[in-house]
Amino acid sequence: MDARIRRSDWRTSPEWHAYAYAFDVFRQKAAIVQSLSNAEDADRAVIDNAVLAMEAAREQYRRYRDALVVSMTERRLLDRPEDPEPTKEEIRQVASLLWQLEGKPEGRALEDWYWAEDILRRATAVAV
Repeated sequence: MDARIRRSDWRTSPEWHAYAYAFDVFRQKAAIVQSLSNAEDADRAVIDNAVLAMEAAREQYRRYRDALVVSMTERRLLDRPEDPEPTKEEIRQVASLLWQLEGKPEGRALEDWYWAEDILRRATAVAV
C-alpha cells in the first residue's frame, strides 16, 4: 500500500477540501434540477441552464476527485482522458432527464439527444 494513503491527515489536504467543495456544489445543483422535476411548467431555458450547471459541477467534481486520488496514490489516472467526449450512456441519461423535466413529450427523443450532447459538451468546457 502506498505510504501516502496511510497518512491520517489526507482529509486536511487542499485536494480533499477542493473535492469536498466540488461535491457539495454538485449536490446543490442536482437538488435544483430535482426541484424542476416537480414543476409543471418549467421553461426550456431554465431547464437548460439548470442541467448545464449540474453537468458542469459534475465534471468539476470528477476532476477534483481524480486529483485527490492522484495526490493520495501518486499515480496518474488512465481511465478518463483530459478532454473526454460524452459517452452514449451519459448522453442517454441526460436526454432522459431532459425528457422527464419537460413533461415527457412524445416525438422529441432525437431533439433531446442532441440537446443532451450539447449540454454535456458545454459542461466540459465550463468546468475547465
